Amino acid sequence: MTQRSMSSLITSLLKSGADSDGNSPPDQALKSVNSGEMKCSGPPLDQVIKWLVEGHSDGDIVDAIGQFWPDESAEDLINAGLDKITDAGKVEPALIDGWCLMARRELYRRMLEIGDFAGALRATEKIESLVNKKR
Repeated sequence: MTQRSMSSLITSLLKSGADSDGNSPPDQALKSVNSGEMKCSGPPLDQVIKWLVEGHSDGDIVDAIGQFWPDESAEDLINAGLDKITDAGKVEPALIDGWCLMARRELYRRMLEIGDFAGALRATEKIESLVNKKR
């Protein structure tokens, strides 16, 4: 979904209280917030990013923002969260490759420590494929 269409969706959600399908009543979204499905454990922007990444519906996020931070603009917070997520994808491929290689190496080490030799072998094979991809 593009930034512009997401912004339009958010604006309509703020007016209607519906979810992204347009068919959830506002009290259903509040129920999910109150039932503990959406927990608040950080500053507004960090929490909104977490909810977006976790896949919560747009309507639930809008309602949760209204509940936890009633003085904040849901549209502004969600757009700022989408911007941060977009920026996270603007990384040099070599950096991602290096991070993946180091993470796999750490997982390999931990798997050997706990005796997960099958997992260690899979990690080794993945490391090999990452290295061969560069050749």
